[in-house]
Amino acid sequence: MNIHLKRLRQQLHHFLCLQLIVLGNVGSLEYLKYLPWVIRGKRIEHEEVVYRTTTNTRIEGIKIPFELDGEFTGYTPLVVSVVPSVLNLVK
Repeated sequence: MNIHLKRLRQQLHHFLCLQLIVLGNVGSLEYLKYLPWVIRGKRIEHEEVVYRTTTNTRIEGIKIPFELDGEFTGYTPLVVSVVPSVLNLVK
């Protein structure tokens, strides 16, 4: 396989997936400490932080506030799915 094609496939896979960061039992001070890392896209090495890559997810349970792309969006339950070919990109 052409190396450029392989790289393109890897990039497309990245754009067609959700990158989730799940915070477990992290206190408020720890959350504030690591928030700049999350905003900059840096990986946090912490036993209560889990990273997942998926094409869809459902979050439910107690009413939890959530953010999408750094903006407060609402409260759970939340269902998020990647739907390929929905947006038309213009050069």
